Amino acid sequence: MDAAPKATFLVLVEDVIVADDVAELLAVAAPGVAVSAPHAVVGAPPDVHDLEFDVLLTSWPIAALRRSGIAEAARRSGARIVVLDGGGDHALERSEGWVFVPSPFSEGALLDALLPARASGG
Repeated sequence: MDAAPKATFLVLVEDVIVADDVAELLAVAAPGVAVSAPHAVVGAPPDVHDLEFDVLLTSWPIAALRRSGIAEAARRSGARIVVLDGGGDHALERSEGWVFVPSPFSEGALLDALLPARASGG
């Protein structure tokens, strides 16, 4: 009997060290998940047509996410968007289901946002 499919995470965080730390944290907290933290995208949006992901974790500004087409690609595919953020209202994005993790954040808060079953005890 096959296990349930694991989520694929796309980590678009400009700080390469943070991106690597998040990838390692997810690998420990949710063994078997696929994590893509492409260092080549730092400063340049990837080709959104080549991306497949269930959860997008990013520190990119909202305007850059929308301009790049990544936010729209996530919406079309039903992916969750989790944004590392220093503050702000973001009412429109919240109404679209985006999740915001205020900075500074703990590993626990980040994992709760990325792995909803963990936060709900499931």
